[in-house]
Amino acid sequence: MQQEHRAENCARVLALTDVQRAALFALAPDSDSSNRGLEPETILRIQCTSGTTGTAKRMARTALVNEFRIRQYQNKEGYNRYSRYLLTHPFSVQAIYGRATACIRMGGACIGVTGDAFQTITDHGITHLSVLPVVLQKLQTMQPAAFVKPEQLTVSTFGARVSDDLRKCVLQGFASELIESYGVNEIGSICTIGPDGNGVAVPGVMVEVVDADDQPLIGEEGETRVKSAGMVGGYEDNPEATAHMFQGGWFYPGDRGTMSNAHKLKLLRQSDDLVNLGGFKLDRLALEEKLRQTVTTDDICVTTLPK
Repeated sequence: MQQEHRAENCARVLALTDVQRAALFALAPDSDSSNRGLEPETILRIQCTSGTTGTAKRMARTALVNEFRIRQYQNKEGYNRYSRYLLTHPFSVQAIYGRATACIRMGGACIGVTGDAFQTITDHGITHLSVLPVVLQKLQTMQPAAFVKPEQLTVSTFGARVSDDLRKCVLQGFASELIESYGVNEIGSICTIGPDGNGVAVPGVMVEVVDADDQPLIGEEGETRVKSAGMVGGYEDNPEATAHMFQGGWFYPGDRGTMSNAHKLKLLRQSDDLVNLGGFKLDRLALEEKLRQTVTTDDICVTTLPK
């Protein structure tokens, strides 16, 4: 039976059963394949990234890669027909596009912010939102004293690490669950990070920590490498960067970590989090947290300047 799900200021969504979907496809003429599934290697999106190497690069996302990543979000963040996903960024942000699609596929609704984000969360019963940690930090400074913490609100973060102080603040008065993800544009989500800093690889993703000879390490620090069906084939028109970052079916993001077993990764530092000060490589996030504890300011960012 068709089920219709509606919410104010959001698109109408019809959830069809497998039988109904098969019947619709059967009505299409044999010569018309417009309603049939896409070939796995069909290119759906051209994604731009400047992460890892610091220079802009383009990547082609196929139907296979797209499908794998959307299902990751469905499984990891628990979308269903009662979900209400708050759109905090445009669909050009890949993490937002994938989560919004996952929510709609499961019969939920996507709702845009209409002025005050906290009022929108309350009025529409928002159950999910995804933000960069810096945006989440800003939301915490803007949170009204009268805001009532929802019984069910899952906040997922991407793009950077979440500090201990921010995690505690969010769970205390804003959200019921915080999912911190470690991932890269080239492969999507890699693992979810717990409060202790340990990550668990998401289903379908293989993670290894290797030495300089590409030999897997357990209990020792090394370079991380990952692979999954969600990995792109390389960079468009950039064979040098592709050869450097994609090797033997693996992607090398340049991050460092340790593994206690085949599924648990402790990320020690990401390549984007390191700054070089006079030859000493320091953790930018750790410096920022120390400064926040000693300096009174709205926000702090540690970076370097060219000579």
